[in-house]
Amino acid sequence: MPVDIPIAETREPPLYQQIAVKAAQFRELGMTFPEIGQRLGVDRWTVGKAVRWLQRQRDAGSAYSSSSID
Repeated sequence: MPVDIPIAETREPPLYQQIAVKAAQFRELGMTFPEIGQRLGVDRWTVGKAVRWLQRQRDAGSAYSSSSID
């Protein structure tokens, strides 16, 4: 009996997710959001969103990795 399973379309991640790692690296070097935005070709608000998103991802991951199960 054949089974039809629809394939979900995949989309590119939003721009802020695409630049998040690079933006965070520039931020660690002491660059401001406007400087990073100019370097990456986006506005400062997108840079801020990218850095905050990446930090939330890292925080969420550390919540699971640091918990111990006895």
